[in-house]
Amino acid sequence: MASDRLYQLAVEFRKTSLWKRMLEDQLFAVSLDGGRTGYVSVMGLLGEHRALAVYVGEEGLRSYHILRENGTDSLIGYNPVVQNHASIQVSFEAKDDLPPEDLAEARDFAKRNGVRFAGKNAFPMFFKAEPGYMMTSDLTEQDEADLAAALEAAIEVAKDETLSYHNPGDFTGVIRTTKQIVLIAKEGDAYLRRSIPLPQVPVYEPPEGDAWDELAAARIRKLSKRGTWQAGLMTTTVPTGWEHSDQKILPVILVAIDTTMDEAINIRPVALYESRTNVMLNMLMEALRERGSRPAKIEVEDEYTEALLRKWCGDQKIRLERKQDLEDLQEAQMGLQMHLRSAAGGAGPEEQLQELAMLIESLLSLPMDMLTDLPPEMTRMLDGVEQELSGLPVVPEWLLEQVEELNERIRQAQTNASAKAGAPGWAPIRGGKAKSRIKRPSVVSPARAPHLCVLSVSLGTGCYRHIQVPENILLAELAEVILWAFDFMNDHAHAFFMDNRAWSQADCYYSPGIDDYAPSTEEYRLQDTDLWEDKKFKFIFDFGDEWTFQCRVLRISDEPAEGETIANAEIVRRKGEPPAQYGVPWFDEDEWED
Repeated sequence: MASDRLYQLAVEFRKTSLWKRMLEDQLFAVSLDGGRTGYVSVMGLLGEHRALAVYVGEEGLRSYHILRENGTDSLIGYNPVVQNHASIQVSFEAKDDLPPEDLAEARDFAKRNGVRFAGKNAFPMFFKAEPGYMMTSDLTEQDEADLAAALEAAIEVAKDETLSYHNPGDFTGVIRTTKQIVLIAKEGDAYLRRSIPLPQVPVYEPPEGDAWDELAAARIRKLSKRGTWQAGLMTTTVPTGWEHSDQKILPVILVAIDTTMDEAINIRPVALYESRTNVMLNMLMEALRERGSRPAKIEVEDEYTEALLRKWCGDQKIRLERKQDLEDLQEAQMGLQMHLRSAAGGAGPEEQLQELAMLIESLLSLPMDMLTDLPPEMTRMLDGVEQELSGLPVVPEWLLEQVEELNERIRQAQTNASAKAGAPGWAPIRGGKAKSRIKRPSVVSPARAPHLCVLSVSLGTGCYRHIQVPENILLAELAEVILWAFDFMNDHAHAFFMDNRAWSQADCYYSPGIDDYAPSTEEYRLQDTDLWEDKKFKFIFDFGDEWTFQCRVLRISDEPAEGETIANAEIVRRKGEPPAQYGVPWFDEDEWED
């Protein structure tokens, strides 16, 4: 049962509507007792799920990164998010969507405290997620204290009236390369903001099957080989009881089809799969023993199943092959999901497809200018849905056509907006919007042919290069030229900050795929950035080591550039030896011997 204090904080937080001004990845930190740190995410910009989550410690931060990088849902197949999710949350639901015990608790609080839960999705529901387990509303005192601290900090953040997801202020999106995060710290009766280091958690790697019952494996090696299998891991979204815990689990199933015999192989599900891949392999060998044969080849279509079977197949001398569009496997996975959901009395994939169809239909009815403002999370989700649905034989053709049509409309709307943002007097900013600014005097005219531009680029004190490039060079090409001039390998991400302020969001351009809210350096040219002589800007390379190159426009020639853009680039003056990129001078051994 949640405390009155937690309910009161939830009600106060909901009144702020902070989700209208922040994106899910604009995390901020909060101090928890015992020297721990929580990382807080505010959700709800898309409108369908209003919530606040706190990810506790490095385990929670790892969970956040896995969620951000792998998505939240999958119709079929293995979803690492379910097996790694660790957070404490409050979400706001319609009363009909609350479990009876949670609804009774909320009404009891409202009655005793004179509170009325009015409006859409007004009832707070508290729960926590642990890796491999079903979410539960049974919070410990520690869970409640952690969530209360996160809510108090969020209420304080909401007092910043200048904050919006287009102008995030101190709360920039947290990605793996982010090194600092804002801590909302309570000192006495006041809240202070300060920057603290953000732990660097390892990138998620699919768990490998590297251990199994050796005696069972020796017996399986004696079985004859026969036919080809298709195999794939599947995350089960139906909670199941487990003898080793009072809490229900979300087990993982290895679905296997003998395509030669057109038979399904019965392999038992496994709890807490990511730490128990050996159990899954032992279950597989038990099924093989019962069949009396082993496959000559196993086909898989995802990295998770491949990681599970790679070493074991090598030990068994079974050929493992990665393929796309294994229709027999997909039909078996979808059918099993539908059966499990139906048996549990929940919504199966058919109902999920109906809900998706309703969402697509509502988005298709929006005018083009509103599609321009869709949050990047929604755009990425729709693009992923199109790719996933296109490989499923059970998806209606009309639904796939609607998804394709919607994505095409979004791309067209955002392309038109980008063209407008690149026009004279306008500059792209984070979030895909455009804001007006004062036009500085510029010798660049869009009507004339691009001219040569000489830039002074310095790296530290006493080391600089004067580089001549055409105005119409892509910013990604300019990055390559700068790195070439300083003997650096182009093996990391980069960004340009044309207002000469590092990590500013007002006028920035990033490597493709690094910052979904900023323009890409592969889509914008140097002349698009509003040049004038003596203009200064920064180029930052390798967000880990953060090499900062200071750039300045020395002059723009009167002669137009000729030929290919990057081919016209040259170093016209150099001074000083650049620092070694990785601590020691780098050279190509083959080129050195030549």
